[in-house]
Amino acid sequence: MPIDSGNKWFLRLAAEGAVIVVSILLAFAIDAWWADRQEEVEETRILSALLADFNSTQESVRELRKYREAKIASISRLLEAAAGTLVLSPTQIDGLLGDLLDAGTVDFSSGALASLFEGGGLAKIQNQNLRQRLTSFTYLIDWTKDLEEPTRQRQNMHWNPFFWSNSYYPQIENAKGRIPGLEIENATPQIPIRERRDHSSILDNDEFTGMLATELGSQSTLLRWYAKLEREIEQVTEIIESELSQR
Repeated sequence: MPIDSGNKWFLRLAAEGAVIVVSILLAFAIDAWWADRQEEVEETRILSALLADFNSTQESVRELRKYREAKIASISRLLEAAAGTLVLSPTQIDGLLGDLLDAGTVDFSSGALASLFEGGGLAKIQNQNLRQRLTSFTYLIDWTKDLEEPTRQRQNMHWNPFFWSNSYYPQIENAKGRIPGLEIENATPQIPIRERRDHSSILDNDEFTGMLATELGSQSTLLRWYAKLEREIEQVTEIIESELSQR
């Protein structure tokens, strides 16, 4: 049965309408795909920057751990000598005392992590577990800095004044060689001295041994905290690497 002109017009209109609808839906799909793709690219950029920062932070923690371990070793040797269970030469004593003059520095700056929170980029990370760990990690860093601060305060408020009053300070300052635990030369230039003194008697000073005992406890606490921090860094790094490997 032949199709009249009215039906032909209707079929044509329906076909054109269907094409328009399909075109609109296709455009929406392309836009959505492109938006998703851009979000994935941005998330990949953020994850890559975070991975680089966490690798750097991990290396900083490892160096701090070596530094604190070396400080503990120096303190322990001085305590053994003070207790009479270890014999040290005056030169060795000066070197160990020089280790006490270094308070160390802490740098856990993470530009990527800071930018992530300041710019509201945390929401761009799809992995909920990773988002939670990144938030927790910022608190861990703050707590680490808080634990480190008393060691620097004791350096300025206790150790330096003690050595100024109870030793020939320039001689001990000159005895500082490499930074404890690290293959880094001490940058302080040698100070001219008028004589050499024997600091062995400082081992009989009760105030000195009490300060050593306090410092030993503090350094040991920091070492335990570093272990916790290193474990968290390793876990976060593994999650980031896993996310990046899927792209």
